[in-house]
Amino acid sequence: MIGRRTVFLVLLTLSSGAAFAQPADAQSHRPKIGLALGGGGARGSAHIGVLKVFEEMRIPIDYIAGTSMGSVVGGLYVTGYSPAELQNVMSKIDWAHLFTDSAPRRDTAFRRKQNDYFVPPGLTLGYKKGVTLPAGLIAGRKLSFILNTLTLPTIGIQNFDDLSIPYRAVAADARTGEPVAISSGSLARAIRASMAIPVVFTPVEHEGRLLIDGGEAENLPVQTVRAMGADIVIAVDVASSSEIPKEAPRSITEILGRLIDLPLLRNTQDSRKLADLVITPDLIGFSTGDFSKGLEIIPKGEQAARAAAEALSRWSVSPEEYAAWQKAHRIPVPEKPPVVDTIVVDPIPGFDTRRITRVIATKAGLPFNEQVLQDDMRRIAGMGLWQSVEFRIEKENGKNVLHILATPKSWGPTYISAGLNFEFDYNERSQFGIATLVDATEIDKLGADWKTSLQFGTNLFVASQFFQPLNYDGRFFVAPRVSYYRFDQDIFANQDRIAEYRSKEGKIGVDFGVDLGHLLSLGEFSVGYERGWGSLRRRIGNPEFPESNYDAGAFVTSLKIDQLDDVWFPHNGYYADLQYTASRGALGADTDFNKAQIRLIGVESLGRWTGTARATYGDSFGSPLPFQELFTLGGFQNLSGRPRDQLLGNTVALGVLSMRYRLTDTRGAIIHGIYVGASAELGNTWLQRSDASFSHMHGAGSLFLATETLAGPLYLAWGNGGGKNRTFYLSLNRSF
Repeated sequence: MIGRRTVFLVLLTLSSGAAFAQPADAQSHRPKIGLALGGGGARGSAHIGVLKVFEEMRIPIDYIAGTSMGSVVGGLYVTGYSPAELQNVMSKIDWAHLFTDSAPRRDTAFRRKQNDYFVPPGLTLGYKKGVTLPAGLIAGRKLSFILNTLTLPTIGIQNFDDLSIPYRAVAADARTGEPVAISSGSLARAIRASMAIPVVFTPVEHEGRLLIDGGEAENLPVQTVRAMGADIVIAVDVASSSEIPKEAPRSITEILGRLIDLPLLRNTQDSRKLADLVITPDLIGFSTGDFSKGLEIIPKGEQAARAAAEALSRWSVSPEEYAAWQKAHRIPVPEKPPVVDTIVVDPIPGFDTRRITRVIATKAGLPFNEQVLQDDMRRIAGMGLWQSVEFRIEKENGKNVLHILATPKSWGPTYISAGLNFEFDYNERSQFGIATLVDATEIDKLGADWKTSLQFGTNLFVASQFFQPLNYDGRFFVAPRVSYYRFDQDIFANQDRIAEYRSKEGKIGVDFGVDLGHLLSLGEFSVGYERGWGSLRRRIGNPEFPESNYDAGAFVTSLKIDQLDDVWFPHNGYYADLQYTASRGALGADTDFNKAQIRLIGVESLGRWTGTARATYGDSFGSPLPFQELFTLGGFQNLSGRPRDQLLGNTVALGVLSMRYRLTDTRGAIIHGIYVGASAELGNTWLQRSDASFSHMHGAGSLFLATETLAGPLYLAWGNGGGKNRTFYLSLNRSF
C-alpha cells in the first residue's frame, strides 16, 4: 500500500505543540502569501504540480486553505509531505476500492452473510421511528483510514494555526449552506468533512454542525485565505464546473450535470475575482472521477504554474530567505512510526465493546503498524453494524492513545430489504417472486437479532428466527425458529408432466450452535429439533392419485462454510453445506427416515475468466423418503433443459462445471459486467442407492449471456438436457 515514509508519522523527540510551532517570521518585510486550493475531485491532483513549481521558484507560503480535493493536498502538505512524496502517495492508493465501505464478504460475520440467502440484491432501508435512508452512499471508512494514517505527524495538534503552515479545510453547513472554515480538531476529520460530497459521502458532524463538501459554498477558498491574514492570495482553480460548455446542454443527463455545476460555477467565479492571481490548469479531458489518472493530472498543474512564472516571480525570495522559511515551516515527515501506548475502544451505547476488542490484533507498547490496524478496521467493519469505523491517535498525559471509534448506522438498527427474482422457462412453468427481509439487529448488548423473511409470488415462504448469543464473543448461540411454505410441484413420468401438487408445511424448531472462525465469519455448526405439519393436495392429474396430511418431527444437524466473495455472482471463494435429518416417530413424525445431503462449490477467477465447480450428493441410507422429502433435479444449471424437479429420488448426485468470460473492461454503477459462458452438467436421482452409477447419469449443458447487475445476475440461456429436454431461460437469480 503506502510506503513507510508516507504513512508512519510522528515526532518523538519534540512535544506536539512545539513540533509545528512557528517562530516569529524573520522576513516580516515581505507580504504574507496565501494559497487557495480549489475542489475538483481527481482533477485536484494538479495542485501537487503547482506546489512543486512554488518550491522551485522559492515562493514562501504563509497560509493554505483547501476545499474538497484541495483540502487533501493542502492538508498533507502542511503535515510535512513534499510534492514528490505527495505524488508517491497518490500513485500508491488503490483508488478502485478506496470509495467502498463494505468489508470483503469472507470477513463479514456469518449472521450478516445469511441475509444473502433470504433476499436478492435490491433495496435496503432502515427503520428507526419510521423508514429511514442512509445520509450517503459511502461513509468513507477506507478514505478515513488513509487520512488518519497520513496525518499522524499532527498528533496532539488541535489548533490548525499551530501546524507547519496555518491551514483551513473548507466545508459547507448542510443546514444553512454557509461555508465553514474548519480551524481545529482532527486534521483528518476536517479533510474528510471538506470532501463529503452530498449523497455520495455521509456528512461529518463538527462542533454541532453537519458538514458536507465545501464546494457547495466556497469551491475556491479565496475568502477564507484572505480572512486568515494573507496580503496576497494565489488561487488554483481545477473545477470542471469552471469550464463553460461551448454548446447549451440538450440531453437530460447534460441538463442535470449543469444543474449540479451551476452553483459551483457561480461561487467559483465570485472567488476568482477576489484573488491576486488565479492558476487554471488545462484539464480538459479529465473528469472529477479520474483518480486513476492522477499521475497524468499532476504535470498539468506544473505546466500551468510554469506558464504563470512571470507573474509568480514577483513573490520569489532569495535562496537564504527561502531556506530560513523552509527551516521554520517545512518539517520533514518522520521515518519512524509512533509507539502506541494504550488502546481504547470508545463506548457505544447499548453495546458490549468487548465484542470489538476481541478482534483487534494491534498491541499496546509496539510501534504503529498500518497493515495490522487496517486489518483490525476491516474485521470490525465485517460485523456489519457500523456506519463508520475509524481510529485516531491522541496525546493524553504524554502518551499516544489509539482510539477505535465505531459509529452505529444512523438508519438502524432494524433494516428492511427487498428484491426480485424470476425464472422464465419457455417450455415449462415459470416462477417469479418478491422477497423481503426484516432484520432487527442489536436487540441486546450481546448482539441478539431477529430475522423475518417473506417471499411471495409463484410460491409462498415465511420464516422467522431469533438468534441469541450466549456470551459477549457471540460464538455460541440458541436460535428458536418458525416457518411456513406453500409451493406447487409438477410430477413427471417419462419426461411428461402428469400431475401438479400443492405442498404446504409449517414448522417450529430450535437450534443450538456455534459460529466458526476467529471473526465468526467462516461458517456455522448447529444441532436442533424441529416439529412440523403439512399437506399434499393434487391440483392437476388423475383423481386416483393420492393426497395426504403428515406430521414431521426430527433431530437436525447443519454445517455451513461460506467463503464466497458474492453469493449471487461469485468470482472467488468456496462454499460447503452439510445437512442431516433424523426423522423419528418418537419425535412426532409419521415416518422414520434418515436424510443427508452435501453441497460443495469452488470458484476461481483468472483475468477475464471465471470457473465454477459444483458437486451435490444426497442419500437416505436405504430408508424410503416421504414424497415431500425426496431429492429433486431439473432447471437451469441443475441439469439444464429439464423442467424444474423433473427427477425425484432417494439418492441424488450432481456435478457441474461452468466457465464464463467477462466482455466488459470496466465495472459500471448499475451493470457491473457482461459475460458469456457455458456449463457442463452430469447427474441423476435414484429410488435405490444400489442403482446409482456413472453409467446411469444424465448429461446436460447450457450456453448463457449473463449481466451482473445491482439487482442480481440476469441470465439469458439455452439449456440442453437431451431428448426433448431443451429450453431457453430468462432468469434473475443465482445459478445454484
